[in-house]
Amino acid sequence: MKKRKVNRQLTERQLQILKLKASGFSGKQIAEIMGIKIKTVEDESGKLHRKLGTNNFSSSITVALKQGLLMKDKSFPFPKLSAQEKLLIKLISKGLEIKEIPDCMEGITKKTISKIKLQLIEKFKAKNICHVIYLNYSN
Repeated sequence: MKKRKVNRQLTERQLQILKLKASGFSGKQIAEIMGIKIKTVEDESGKLHRKLGTNNFSSSITVALKQGLLMKDKSFPFPKLSAQEKLLIKLISKGLEIKEIPDCMEGITKKTISKIKLQLIEKFKAKNICHVIYLNYSN
C-alpha cells in the first residue's frame, strides 16, 4: 500500500463526523446528533476521506489516530486477540473491504471473515467495526 499524504485541514464538521463514526455511530445517528441531513453527512464523509487519502472510515480512523487528529482512549480494557483477529483488524485498518480480505487470508472464506468480524465487535463491546478499529488502536 502506498504512503498517504494527509491534509490536516479537516473542517470542524468533518472532524466531528469522524469522531462520532470512531465512537460507533451510524451515518443516520450522526445526522440526528448533529442536526443535519444524512446527505450532508455523506458529502462531508467523502470530503474527509479524500483529505485523508482514504476510501472508508476504517482507514480514515487509522490515519486520523496516527496523525493525532483523534485522541486514543487509554481507559479501554484491551481484549486478548487471536492471530486471525489481529490480521483482520490490520487489513480493515488498511482500507480493505470485507470482500477483498479472503485473498489476503489463505483458506478463509467470506463467511468466516464475517464471523470473526462479529466476534471482534462482541469482544470489544463495540457498536461496529469502525469502533473496533478505534478501540484497538488505543492500546
